[in-house]
Amino acid sequence: MPVFHVDEGSYEVPESWEDSTINIHSVDRAGPGGFSFVVSRESLREGEELLDLADRQLAEVERSLDGFELIEKRQLAIDGKVALEAEFRWRNEAGVTHQRQAYVPCGAKVLIMTATAMNELSEEHGAQVTGLLRSFKFR
Repeated sequence: MPVFHVDEGSYEVPESWEDSTINIHSVDRAGPGGFSFVVSRESLREGEELLDLADRQLAEVERSLDGFELIEKRQLAIDGKVALEAEFRWRNEAGVTHQRQAYVPCGAKVLIMTATAMNELSEEHGAQVTGLLRSFKFR
């Protein structure tokens, strides 16, 4: 059986199980707004490339969110791999939600790293996201 690692330890899982874990990091919500960084995993569909998956994800987000605005979509390198990043925002009852989402190939899966800011993404949080993406290393 394959061994699955988490920060706190490891355990064996059946080979037929798929890794659908989500890692969430958040800033103390006592201050105004909120900020989080989430890593999730998505499987590529048969014949799908990284750009196809990113476009599919963004189309789903655009369909489901009123006032969706794509700010920028760009290519970048994460630990030497070609990755894509999209920056977008939308309006809701609480105001503006701003996200930067990086799509990083990892075998037959794609890691989706999402930074979310309630209101606009501050310069400080933007720099932190850039630092997180630059510091990522595959095991």
